[in-house]
Amino acid sequence: MKGLLFSLVSSFGLSVVLTPVVIYFARRFGAFDRPRPGHVHERPVPTLGGIALYIAVTFPIAVGIIRRFVISGNYNLHLLGLVAGGFIIFLVGLADDTVELRWRSKLALQITAAAVLVAFGYSVRFAAYEFSFFGLELSNYVSVLLIIVWLVAGTNASNLVDGLDGLCAGIISIAAATVAAIAIIRADYIVAELMLALVGACVAFLIFNFHPAKIIMGDTGALFLGFTYAGIATIVNMKTMAVTAFIVPMIALAVPLMEVMYAVIRRSRKRRMISSRDTEFFHNKLARTRLGVRGAVLYIYLITFIFCLTTVVFNFVPRDFRLTILIILGVFFGLFVYLLESLKIEDVTGIKSGR
Repeated sequence: MKGLLFSLVSSFGLSVVLTPVVIYFARRFGAFDRPRPGHVHERPVPTLGGIALYIAVTFPIAVGIIRRFVISGNYNLHLLGLVAGGFIIFLVGLADDTVELRWRSKLALQITAAAVLVAFGYSVRFAAYEFSFFGLELSNYVSVLLIIVWLVAGTNASNLVDGLDGLCAGIISIAAATVAAIAIIRADYIVAELMLALVGACVAFLIFNFHPAKIIMGDTGALFLGFTYAGIATIVNMKTMAVTAFIVPMIALAVPLMEVMYAVIRRSRKRRMISSRDTEFFHNKLARTRLGVRGAVLYIYLITFIFCLTTVVFNFVPRDFRLTILIILGVFFGLFVYLLESLKIEDVTGIKSGR
């Protein structure tokens, strides 16, 4: 239990201390996110807040690795992989914030980071499912494909919702806190420590990032948070080899994942590049209503919280009821897409959303 407290407190403390430092240096060296069409800010805002988030999250994880090595003489290969893959994603985000990488390069580097986790022993395993084709065992290949898709999807889902002040950090903190709570109930303290590192860092960052933001996390933070969350969720699956363990973190991250799927559907129908930018996301549309930026963010926090409560129910109800919950969530996604397609919102606030 001391490890849980250390993870939460140290990540929170580092984020609180380091974020103002990053703000100072960002201003000094001119690292600003400047206003442009479809932008939520009317003035330049310091960027690269992801640097503080990266250090705040990685430090307690690294300390945990060292502590376990000193106590038992063993090291956790999966935790080392998480740190290694996270470092690659951190560099990808930092490069994109400073020189703006092409989407193909970003995707290739994200797949590389996911492949690093696979090299460190990460896999997606379901005890009841084995795949073969004419005697050729395909389970390992399917596992590699699934983990890469999941990690890339989680990474980009987090990045896509970083369009309003405080939105990404808030969603990740709520989702991570939910998975941490379930892990504690199940006495899975390593996963709980990892998720609490995300919670502490994100909650502290919100002090400076909630609208009107004093700093934004940029791709440096958004990509790293999404990748780390998805990586920890994979560890949950490897421990239990259960479908439930993999689905729960996905439901908790439902809003960003639905935004990703809707973006693909929307842009495909309009025959636009999947990587093209627009301000037609759910959070963008909400921010253009009378809710404004703060109201839109709080509203999405509420939706995320409801989804997270659903994950708790899903995790502990009898198996016969889980399919029903998934069907309900599938119907909800259909309604979500229909709502976004039919929603015609005029800008009544004078505040332009999106980044």
